[in-house]
Amino acid sequence: MFSSISTWWHNVNHCQFCDRDSETSFESTLFDGTPEAAEDRRLREKLVKSQQIHGYELKDFDADRPVCAECLKSRLFFRCSATGGLFPARLNRIRSFDELPKATLVPLTPYAAVAHYLSPDGFALVLKEVVRITSLLNMGIKRSRRDTVPGQTIVKVIRKLATHRRTASPEEAAIQLDLLTAQVGGNAYVDYFWERHDESWSERVVAGHSDRGNPYYRTKWHRTTDYSATCIAVVVEPAQGRTRSNGSAGPRDRRPPPGTKQMDRAEAMTVLGLEPGFTQEQVRAAFRKLIALNHPDKVAHLSPEIRAVADALTRKINEAHGLLKATGRESGR
Repeated sequence: MFSSISTWWHNVNHCQFCDRDSETSFESTLFDGTPEAAEDRRLREKLVKSQQIHGYELKDFDADRPVCAECLKSRLFFRCSATGGLFPARLNRIRSFDELPKATLVPLTPYAAVAHYLSPDGFALVLKEVVRITSLLNMGIKRSRRDTVPGQTIVKVIRKLATHRRTASPEEAAIQLDLLTAQVGGNAYVDYFWERHDESWSERVVAGHSDRGNPYYRTKWHRTTDYSATCIAVVVEPAQGRTRSNGSAGPRDRRPPPGTKQMDRAEAMTVLGLEPGFTQEQVRAAFRKLIALNHPDKVAHLSPEIRAVADALTRKINEAHGLLKATGRESGR
């Protein structure tokens, strides 16, 4: 009898892993760095619920038995919000992430929704993205209201962009487009167009009271003015002039481009953005997505230069799709 009571008391008050007394060890850092003191039952319920709500993982953990703070930290795993992988809770880098200029990641980067849990590998990816965007902004995003950039050659048309919130001036809208262009990997944008929005509304307000105390009203008008803008993000390079017989640079090089080599499997995977081990469904999905973004019909109203770039991209996408579809059938995928 005494032995069974001792065993029960030991299981209730001692850690299930290290066998130390856990009666006062439940004050542990679980969520945001704030120590929480809780009763045994409340903590166990919290741990079980946290697995369902926050995606925690507890290695070899029995929710019906106590655990001390040290063993809890060693077995508590978070799911990284950047990579999706599990990592030990003690390695959380979210506080380092809070020191970064997070506004550079919103809204178009894959890391715009990072929050709460960030692994060291995830933090390295986020930091690399911040450095890339900041470098493009520091070099200066080139702007053009036309469909060309003076002194530059368009080598890639990325996508059409629009300001995700209205601004107080056209210049602020252009700055917002600078950030969006850098986020999608461009260093310039063309077809820049801003639009002014004037809105007004009225309300009835009390203007005063009569001698008998009855209110009388007047109409008060409110007016606001703000701006939005759109553009097409592109990648540009300095225009190359032809070389004359005396060695000086001419206005344009009209020599035909050198012959292109046949695309191989690795290059085709890069064009479609596929990883090794892809399936034919992924090939079709990637092809449809890219062809919808880069089809020449979408830029038919723009300059011949942009139409030529879009046509070249479409040919590469079609060639990559045909190659991977053929090799996929040969390899049995």
